[in-house]
Amino acid sequence: MNYPEALAFFYSFSDWERGVGFNKTATGFGLEKTNSMLNYMGNPEKDLFLIHVAGSKGKGSTCHMLAEALHRSGYKTGLFTQPHLHTFRERIQIGLNPISELNFTNLAKKTKSTLTECARQSQKTFVPTTYELTTVAAFKHFSEMNVDVAIIEVGLGGRLDATNVITPKLSVITPIELEHTSILGTHIEQIAYEKAGIIKPFTPVITAPQLDKAMTSIQDIAAQLNAPIDLVTNSDISYWSKDVIGMHNRINAAVVTKALDILVDVDQGLTVPHKTLMSTVRSFSLPARCEIVTNDPLLIIDSAHTVNSINHTIATADELRPNKPLTLIFGCSYDKEVDRILNSIAGKVASIIACKSHHSKAMDPDRIYNLAQRHGIPCVIEKKVEQALKIATSHKGESTGVVVTGSMYLAAEAREALRLHDDTDPHTVSFPEVMPDE
Repeated sequence: MNYPEALAFFYSFSDWERGVGFNKTATGFGLEKTNSMLNYMGNPEKDLFLIHVAGSKGKGSTCHMLAEALHRSGYKTGLFTQPHLHTFRERIQIGLNPISELNFTNLAKKTKSTLTECARQSQKTFVPTTYELTTVAAFKHFSEMNVDVAIIEVGLGGRLDATNVITPKLSVITPIELEHTSILGTHIEQIAYEKAGIIKPFTPVITAPQLDKAMTSIQDIAAQLNAPIDLVTNSDISYWSKDVIGMHNRINAAVVTKALDILVDVDQGLTVPHKTLMSTVRSFSLPARCEIVTNDPLLIIDSAHTVNSINHTIATADELRPNKPLTLIFGCSYDKEVDRILNSIAGKVASIIACKSHHSKAMDPDRIYNLAQRHGIPCVIEKKVEQALKIATSHKGESTGVVVTGSMYLAAEAREALRLHDDTDPHTVSFPEVMPDE
């Protein structure tokens, strides 16, 4: 097995993220198959010091910031996140670096062997998803690499997410809002219930500020499980006002600060020097997370895809260039609440260039155009991100700003068009046919 073959193996299964529906036996959510594979591997996740992070926005940045602060403090860190920008290997990292092609290939061999044996032993059809296989592979790799601490990002929801087979040292919940309503529920308290499903008995949990109904759900579950809960306060957030641009970034910094404080209490041997935390937060930058590519003209690439997160990104642009017109290069997945997003930004942006990434779930830009017109936002269609960037950035000077946002996949293509990436996966990998969700 070589690296392209290893990629093809992971991609050959059902994948909700890509909208792959060819394998109808594996479309449900649950923990049974993940547990079965981990049991066969000897439960490598039980060897690990784990931090589990759920939420609607900021969870990826929070995970990366935690990993960076711990890495700078001398700890060997593991990081599991999703989706990736340019290479699948970004999802499994050691010491802030993606797993190597060689290690990824070897891991795929072990995962395939585990799958074969679990399928043989199972009394019923045993067909996991790409995400379940990747989760299992990550725990196996972190155990083999003997990491000091691993930060695990929830993929979707929390309660039934494949990562929720662990008993972490700390559970973290970032801001929650309406998202994935067809799966998680149409009310904020239902979504909070799913996210709070990562809380474990007697295990500390911290939460960012939440809407009242979301906070009530989280606190009720924590109380039922005797899990001590710590709330990030407005004072915690305002502490970072002078050092961090953007409210969402200040919230992330406050969450990370409180998380590290609690971890030091949980494990008396763990130490993160204050100066290390300060330097990490002040210098923190993550590709496609409110990434400031240029200041003049202002160009930001961001993977925001919810109402609040996109508005936070626009507010950050305004903070950097007050009272200047803003052009949005926008594209999203067909399951996003684009009408609510566009309604919320009407009057905040001067114009929109509607785009479509190459991702199978990308929304037709004609729909974005029609909804933008309904909300009174000037809009043009330019399906290719590279051309959209040329048009949007053709106006030199400080009088305009450009934000690329709406999806991780659009952000990735923008970075590739600007040659900001270091590594990409081979495009010669043969993937199964992708079909829309039913």
